Amino acid sequence: MPTALPVLFLSFANSATDPLHQLSEEENHICRLLKTRAQQHYHLHADSHASLDSIREYLTDYRNQVWLFHYGGHAGSKQIML
Repeated sequence: MPTALPVLFLSFANSATDPLHQLSEEENHICRLLKTRAQQHYHLHADSHASLDSIREYLTDYRNQVWLFHYGGHAGSKQIML
């Protein structure tokens, strides 16, 4: 359901069964920093276990409102992995 506020979309491709500790810390730290102004100035949405489908769906639903998209996840020398 779209919101009238700008959207900050934080996407973390962390495994639910074998999470990367550093990625969980990154998510917690960023969310804590941004949470204080959320609901007044923007809508904060964090996807802890992002997939290509969940990212695509959210960006489609909020296509005209996403002001910031942050991706945190796994990467190799030639690819980003979800």
